[in-house]
Amino acid sequence: MASRRSRSIAALLQGIAPAWHIAWAVLGVAASPLVQAAAFTVGAGGAAYHGTIDLACDDLEVNGPLDASGALFTGVGRVRISAADSIAAAGARIELGAGWHNAAGPAGFSGSGSTVAVVGRCSTGSTADITGNTTFVHLSAVQAGQTLRFAAGSEQQVAGTLTLNDVTLQGQGGIAFVTLLPGGVQQIGTVGVADVDASRGQRLAATGQNGLVGGNAPGWFALAAPAAPSVVAVPTLSQWCLLLLLSAMAGLLGGRRLRAQRTTAMPPFDRQAH
Repeated sequence: MASRRSRSIAALLQGIAPAWHIAWAVLGVAASPLVQAAAFTVGAGGAAYHGTIDLACDDLEVNGPLDASGALFTGVGRVRISAADSIAAAGARIELGAGWHNAAGPAGFSGSGSTVAVVGRCSTGSTADITGNTTFVHLSAVQAGQTLRFAAGSEQQVAGTLTLNDVTLQGQGGIAFVTLLPGGVQQIGTVGVADVDASRGQRLAATGQNGLVGGNAPGWFALAAPAAPSVVAVPTLSQWCLLLLLSAMAGLLGGRRLRAQRTTAMPPFDRQAH
């Protein structure tokens, strides 16, 4: 009976690695069975899977085209997409804890309405490593205390909703990029950012502050207020000093007038009289 059940489950997973690589346990055999697997590896021939599967913190290895539209992957350790391969994930949800590694670039992942969620389960020391360039529809990371580490130079684009809260984003070994594309929506609470540049897209957390003091975060948080113009104090004189100054000026003017009057009153000098 168990062998028949294993074969029926394996039939659902077209093109997935040989049965000896997979450990199965079915919880309820109905229209939407939950499959638990020790690993999920897509071979070069490709595969299709549209159900619900829990990988128990093992990896989703994609070495050929995977059609996963409508699928739900939970308990994923790392997603690994090899070069030239892809996941078509329309309407799918993938919950991972340890990392996302896309060697195929933007063409390696597609699917309208899909969600990739970085969760606490299966994380390695509360960290998740993200490498390669991917365009997500919805990307979420809300596990308190978790750190997302992005490979230097990599860019993660989000076309739908970017949801972040109580997490830290760090560029590893240099600047990485997180870009919310035009039309995208952000739901961002408290986050810390260091060496992650968002300036290629919408400004992120535009009314917030960086949870990492001094963290390099171009394109994030509220713009710094312009520095107030400096005010130079102008020395002023007391009332007594003003009176003395006015008196001195009056005396000076009076002396000039007196000299002018004396010069005017003197008779002209007559050389012949002498």
